[in-house]
Amino acid sequence: MNMKLTKKELVEKIRELEHQVEEYRRQEIGLREKESTMRGLLQAAPLGIGMVNNFQDRTMAWTNERFARMLGYSPDELNGQSALVLYVDREEFERVGRVMRPQMKEKGVGSTEARMRNKQGGIQDVFVSSSPIDKEDPLSEVVFTVMDIAERKKVENALRDSEERFRELAELLPGMIFETDAKGTITYVNQSAFKVFGYTPEDLHKGMVAFDFIIPEDRERARQNFARTSGKGERGLNEY
Repeated sequence: MNMKLTKKELVEKIRELEHQVEEYRRQEIGLREKESTMRGLLQAAPLGIGMVNNFQDRTMAWTNERFARMLGYSPDELNGQSALVLYVDREEFERVGRVMRPQMKEKGVGSTEARMRNKQGGIQDVFVSSSPIDKEDPLSEVVFTVMDIAERKKVENALRDSEERFRELAELLPGMIFETDAKGTITYVNQSAFKVFGYTPEDLHKGMVAFDFIIPEDRERARQNFARTSGKGERGLNEY
């Protein structure tokens, strides 16, 4: 059915279309400005940030400069690449995926420590977190963050080495050495203490309280001394 428009109606239709086009243009400009602002914020963030189009193969659609520089790349070198190129090997790449997939489905966020290889071939310890853009489809587009934890790992390793040296020294000493937590639960004793008191490592694992070794009439005084010295960080000799 043909309907002829009057000149006035035709003019109104054209103006309506022009108004719609102008509204779309304003919306497009607004979206571009928001996108530009968001990208600026992501670029300025103090940690590595990126996005993958599909978490199954984890092809990187975008990364900020911080993340690229962390591993010695430029963003252009990483965009379009599978995240596999960043990990020390395929086994590590697949392990990270296995850890984070169920976390994202259940909690909306997945995270784990990982080992990546930079462009120069060196290995870097990082902490990776991922979150899906669409909560209904957690394995589609995913935003991820990467934090360099190399310094933290150095401190952890130094503490571990120091603890091992302490243990080795404690085992060589003829005197009894105990280590307790803030509640007085024994966390470590050397072999000399085991021999004197007749306990075994299995007894320690079941849970032992230092005050149980003290005769009942002296336990309250021992608790008070323990609370005073541990609370103030005091050192010195105490009779129990």
